[in-house]
Amino acid sequence: MADFLFEKEHKPQGSFPYIEFSNKNLTYISHYHEEIEIAYVEHGRISAYAASSEIPLSQGDICIFMPGEIHNFISAEDNNIYIFKIRTRTYAEKINFEKIRLSSNKITACDVCYEDILNIIQNIHSEYTKKEKGYEFSIRALKNSLI
Repeated sequence: MADFLFEKEHKPQGSFPYIEFSNKNLTYISHYHEEIEIAYVEHGRISAYAASSEIPLSQGDICIFMPGEIHNFISAEDNNIYIFKIRTRTYAEKINFEKIRLSSNKITACDVCYEDILNIIQNIHSEYTKKEKGYEFSIRALKNSLI
């Protein structure tokens, strides 16, 4: 029996990303899925694992897993992380995301792209929380900017 699973429960609906802001003290077994997963540590610390390597994450860190990449989360202390999953099939004719692996899954404030990605995450949070008219369109546009 495999020590990981194909995660099919927490899925995006159509072109709208899967969004979850209330992952408190998350521990989740090794899994993979067809989507890009982005995790943002709102507060606390958590360990993510990919390719059998630990990725220690603390407040403000962002972690990205590509489609098909086996990963998991283990909490050792109080934390809250935001999870976003983005379906990549609509982009497949231009980019084969399943073949892309990042040199580092972890993005911190030292990385050039950090402020741009953090700004998009914060804007998605704001749009999703307020849910004003047209918020779905705004979130899809932000998701496209992130890709």
